Amino acid sequence: MPAACINRARICPPVNGKPVHSFVSVTTFTNGTTVITPFCPGQRRAAAAPLVPITANTVRASVEKVLPRPIIGSAPPADATPLVNVQVITWIKNHNGQVALGSATLLGRTVDFRGTVTHVDWNFGDGSSGASKGPGRPYDFAVNPCRTYTCPGYFGHVYARRGPVTITARASWFAQFRVDGGAWTDIGAVQGRLGQLALTIHSARTILVNR
Repeated sequence: MPAACINRARICPPVNGKPVHSFVSVTTFTNGTTVITPFCPGQRRAAAAPLVPITANTVRASVEKVLPRPIIGSAPPADATPLVNVQVITWIKNHNGQVALGSATLLGRTVDFRGTVTHVDWNFGDGSSGASKGPGRPYDFAVNPCRTYTCPGYFGHVYARRGPVTITARASWFAQFRVDGGAWTDIGAVQGRLGQLALTIHSARTILVNR
């Protein structure tokens, strides 16, 4: 007898005064779930309760709840001195590559989520906006320093006026889910939450010194 069936048997009434053994029905579903149902000879076997299918529409609301809020990185950083007419590079720190989005219990089953950012919609706080493919490229002066007013290969914005601004970013994700450790299934495009970064743009003064 399979180990999973031990202690699952039931006491059956005797037939013609003789004891009889019970039987078990073992039903294995495509997602790996097994349902064991005991029954007695001569009794109608109880059908295993069908599993309610979990679809992309079923899990979409759960995915929207677990999407992380964007954390915006900038160069120069917020505690430095961003200048007018010099590109401020921006990217999303916590959305790089495929992101595990956690798990939830739905209809008694474990559902895992993951996603990849396809693009980010940016508003730069001065009436300008733009979109980056993916989360943007993090700036690393040690690896790829930029010594010009604008930096090829990076996403960002050049401010024309000084003053405080608030940058906002909203990521769009391509999300997937799996049920009870099974194969990954596409949910499709899911819009994430809004992230913010406050900056103060400064203007630089040129001073001529005679020596």
